[in-house]
Amino acid sequence: MSRRDLLENSTLPEPLIAIIGGSGLYSLLEKSETRWIPTPFGASAPTELGEILGVPVAFLNRHQSPDREVTSSHSIPPHAVNYRANLFALRQLGVRYVLVTTAVGSLREKLPPGQLVIPDQLIDLTQARASTFYDGTTVFEIEGKPVSGVAHIDVTNPFCSTLRRILLAACKELGFPASDLATYATMEGPRFETAAEIKMLRLLGADIVGMTLAPEAFLARELGMCYAACSVVTNYAAGLVNTPITHEETLRTFKSRIDQVHKVLRSAIQNLPPTQSDCNCYSVWETATQD
Repeated sequence: MSRRDLLENSTLPEPLIAIIGGSGLYSLLEKSETRWIPTPFGASAPTELGEILGVPVAFLNRHQSPDREVTSSHSIPPHAVNYRANLFALRQLGVRYVLVTTAVGSLREKLPPGQLVIPDQLIDLTQARASTFYDGTTVFEIEGKPVSGVAHIDVTNPFCSTLRRILLAACKELGFPASDLATYATMEGPRFETAAEIKMLRLLGADIVGMTLAPEAFLARELGMCYAACSVVTNYAAGLVNTPITHEETLRTFKSRIDQVHKVLRSAIQNLPPTQSDCNCYSVWETATQD
């Protein structure tokens, strides 16, 4: 399906920017209309098209079932999210910048609950997720060009340097302390980790732990999109405290910072460059090694 078909009858311009929300963060568009976008990788979550401060933005709730209206529901666990369909749908809409939010557990005493974190590195410890578009069999189109086979994408720095700089600048301008150096470890979920697993992650160099950034960040790079995350520490990870970890606790802490997250995203959106000229996210995709 062409971009023109996807945006047919829409009164809104093509979005260059997308926000992917998760636990505790749902639609923040000022006005919106919903699209259900088919992809070669299955159905994506419903995508809202709207505006934030006059800027065209797409919003996608990664935990939303494809067959439902956009709501605040958490109906799909992180290990079952169709990450490929979600990212491909956004690319089809014309999105080049992807800002995402996540709730994370802290592995370090210096990152207490409530802390904002803009991670700079990523460890993928997931087990059963479709993690690439280039599976050697699926044929699809990007920018009107057929793509198939196998590609090897450089993800030395998995988060876009330009988006990270803009997010950090927004936090500083707004007076919200944010950690700018943190490694995010992605676990399969949906259960929380054991104390032994957290000890292992600390030894590996991880600073925060969550369940969603992989393969999401890698898939964005495979499509030439800039990608960065604004994470909120919602709890200390297993073994660092003596109290049980609950989903309700993570939501409660995330919601206590929801206003800060909204302000950071709004500020960042106002300062994104009109083209992907300040980083290599698009060029890495263009020049990927293919077999």
